[in-house]
Amino acid sequence: MNEANATDRTEIPGGVLAELTGAFGLGAVRGQRYLADGLMNGNWKVDTSAGVFALKPQACRRPAAGRGPGGRSRVDAR
Repeated sequence: MNEANATDRTEIPGGVLAELTGAFGLGAVRGQRYLADGLMNGNWKVDTSAGVFALKPQACRRPAAGRGPGGRSRVDAR
């Protein structure tokens, strides 16, 4: 997800969130919350059946950097 396709920074669009949680095996989404205190880009706290995760788009990095399986944005567990 990047700024160009985010219509509302406070919520990850359902299709994008489903793709991320499916790609990284995060389970069913129970809730999400935008974290406004990040230093760069946006950060979201996502509560799933597999645990609580922080999702952060890597828009400020080179395209190949910070990528997980299949070229998708990395998901960092916290």
